[in-house]
Order: sequence, then structure tokens, then C-alpha cells
Amino acid sequence: MLFVDKPPVGIESVGGCPELGTLPDKWLGYAFHWKDGYSPQPVFIGQASVAFGDLEDGDASGSSIEVYLFGYRLELSEAGCDDPRMQDGFFVEYIVLEKEARVVRHRLNQTGSAAYSSTDENDDDVSACDFDWKNAPRLDKRPKWKPSEAYWPTCDGKPMTFVTQWILPDNDVTRRHLTFDEYNYLFVARSGNGLVFKVTTQETDLQTAEEHYREEEKRFKAD
Repeated sequence: MLFVDKPPVGIESVGGCPELGTLPDKWLGYAFHWKDGYSPQPVFIGQASVAFGDLEDGDASGSSIEVYLFGYRLELSEAGCDDPRMQDGFFVEYIVLEKEARVVRHRLNQTGSAAYSSTDENDDDVSACDFDWKNAPRLDKRPKWKPSEAYWPTCDGKPMTFVTQWILPDNDVTRRHLTFDEYNYLFVARSGNGLVFKVTTQETDLQTAEEHYREEEKRFKAD
């Protein structure tokens, strides 16, 4: 199994590294006919515990689940697209494995917003500069990002709960199979009888620690 930093703990409980299944038949409106035998390799990014009490509707039971985030790169040179603009480069998708009573596999891709989503929602994010922090499900847990270049995902029109973030460093695995010099931010929300996951990203060179904490201090004073 490929991993960004360190291997997952307890991955056997969710069946190990996920199978990708059918690759997307289009991206940005371009039709794809993937070459025979092409099989991207998922890369383990990180794992986190999601406490049901942290979700918007709350849960007094104190129960939680473990989730595993994987990402994979799809090379346009393998996509078999007729358009000459789609011959080079790549795009990324994500998979979240959720382990509760059973294993649930969520495939996250981009549609009409900055967020990678397990739903077909469009316009499902809010600029962090315009976000009303009082509406955040958890005020004590915020992403470390540059707000002017960040987006907070929504689900059914409501802000999602921020889970955690990971950095994708520049190494052999991320260069060959994923992307690098980027932060991944994982969010979750309850929708109907299940959970929805979304990922947003930000390049690491967009912020320094000093910039982040300066921006956050201003927001806390404004609130």
C-alpha cells in the first residue's frame, strides 16, 4: 500500500486499500475512454476519528467512527480523450472509507465547486472570507489556512463540520501518484441516514504560520 507519510492503523477493518472500480467517464465536460489496463494507485493520506457529538445535530451517545482518506491521480494521457487540450496533465479524486456497523465507501470528485464531494451538489461552498464563524458547527476547531484563498464546504445549504487537515509533502509517492505541496481539509455532515464527506485543498505556499494566526486573531476580535 502506498502512503503519504505513514501507513494506516487498523486498515484491515475496512478491507485494506480501496478498489477504484470504474474510472470517471468525463471531467469538465470532456468525455473519456480510458486505455485498457490503466489502473491508478490509491495513496493513503490519513485517518481521523469523527465524533457524532461534533456534528450539527449532535449525539449524546459519545460514539465515534474511524475514517480513512485516500487520494489518487488520473493521468490525462491515459484518458483517451479526442480533444488536444486533454492530452497532458492530471486531476485528482479522493476516497473516504467509513467504518461503523459496516464499511461505507465514499468517492469524492469535483463538480461545480472548489470542494471534492461525495454528493452531486453544486455551489456547495462559501468563501472563508465571507463565512460567518458563528455558524461553524465547532468554533474550537478551525482549519489552518489562508482565508482569502479558502472555501468552507456546505451540505444541504449548511456549513459542514471540519474534521482535520493533512499536508501532502513533496516526495516520490506524491510526485508519481498524487499531488504535492498542498493541504487537504476534510469535512463531514449528516444527510438523511448517512454521512457526507467533502475535501477542499490549498497550496502550501499560499500561507505561512504567521499569516494564518494573524488572520485568525483578527476574526476572533471581530466576532
